Amino acid sequence: IKLALCSHKLELSIRSWKYKLKQLDVNLRHETLQFELRDANNRSSIVFKNIERNPHLEPVTKMSQLCDRFEKEVNKTVRVQGFSRETMFDLYSLVMPLFAPATIRWVLDVEALTRETLLRYLDMGLSENCSWIYIDRGQLSNERLTELMERIPLTNRLEVDSDIPADFKHPNAFKYRDICYKMARWVTLDDLKSIRNVDSVVLRWTNFECKDMNEFLRYWVDCDEEMMKGLELRIKEDTVINENILTDQLLVLKAKQEKSQHYYLKKRNQNTGDIVLGHLEVQKFNWIVFSEKNLTTTTTLSDSMRKFLLEQ
Repeated sequence: IKLALCSHKLELSIRSWKYKLKQLDVNLRHETLQFELRDANNRSSIVFKNIERNPHLEPVTKMSQLCDRFEKEVNKTVRVQGFSRETMFDLYSLVMPLFAPATIRWVLDVEALTRETLLRYLDMGLSENCSWIYIDRGQLSNERLTELMERIPLTNRLEVDSDIPADFKHPNAFKYRDICYKMARWVTLDDLKSIRNVDSVVLRWTNFECKDMNEFLRYWVDCDEEMMKGLELRIKEDTVINENILTDQLLVLKAKQEKSQHYYLKKRNQNTGDIVLGHLEVQKFNWIVFSEKNLTTTTTLSDSMRKFLLEQ
């Protein structure tokens, strides 16, 4: 970034090289545009701050135009000040060609952005091959979240940190490739049962109890279709996890590993004939972690445990 600020010639050279990143986050707040740059071992950022006093108003076509706006660098964060909101997309168009990120995540602050600005930024992100949308902070209405879900492709990863109304429903809510809802008390058992061909589902605050998880597991055992590769959820707060209720009417292999309890169960995929292993882990703070794998290829089981499951 600092090299590109120095001269246009250096900027063009860096563009042709393209620094590889594990992930690039585009954070859109009320007053700032922030890029979080992550590779295997490091993390840094550049922040463009929107201020009313003496803002940069003309179109920005090269990084060297920003040289006199450089403020400081603290803890791997480069700060550049003095931009109007109209130049924000110009800045994005300048920074992105410098990097080759494996994943692009757009973080949208619903507490700070108006509806029009939020949708404008969302459409911009989706047009730029963004594969991960993170909805941050604030309170989402049913209308606003519905509007967002009808725009976000199901091939994307969706993470919602904002509060969601208890009566929210949408047919796309559990169809995204990866799903994470912080406030998930609106999620029902029928929602879990409806999930198909999803990589990951994370629900941080729910109203589920042990009997709900038992019903889900019994449904999973009898389901011929692939539901999800992984499910993480937190059982309703103040619930004491009861092993007997959790595993009722299920044939499970139980194992204690480190500080958490593990349960293994299996089903046979009627379409392929493969034996599918379900792994349920009960962690501290009432977290339930469930994953499914092919029993013949998994390496996490001892020979005796594998033999037991195959013979049942």
